[in-house]
Amino acid sequence: MMVVDSPGWKDVLDVAFRLCPADQAEAEALGYADPRVACAVSALRSEILWSARLDGRACALWGVGPGPDPDVGAPWLLAAAEFFEAGLRIARASRRFIVVMNERFSILENFVSVDNATAIRWIEWMGFDLSGPVPHGPRGRWFYKFRRGHVLRTGD
Repeated sequence: MMVVDSPGWKDVLDVAFRLCPADQAEAEALGYADPRVACAVSALRSEILWSARLDGRACALWGVGPGPDPDVGAPWLLAAAEFFEAGLRIARASRRFIVVMNERFSILENFVSVDNATAIRWIEWMGFDLSGPVPHGPRGRWFYKFRRGHVLRTGD
């Protein structure tokens, strides 16, 4: 059973020490000597933060922190390998979290490594537009920029 709620530091550390290889590689490409630090930094910088637990154990963290402008938020997700085993169930549930992020920030944008195929598929499925690739981060690795504006629903 999957449960989503606000994480505690135990959840942050649990995911940090079990990051999937793609997230480890992306954190290293962004200049983190220890990818686990990326989990802590992302959690600390977030205005909105969630965790997913499968069978009582944290397997993912995601949220949104402030971007370069007041209306821009930087969404992110870091996960352990078992998070992706839940597949479509998680993908469907995640759309509501994007709506919450867009209620706080009218524009959501960030970068994803060109090598992170799973994340790219999820980002596109969530309605983000991708551009690039462009060199990004202190190591100049190739990343796509992804962006989504606030989507008005009927009656908004």
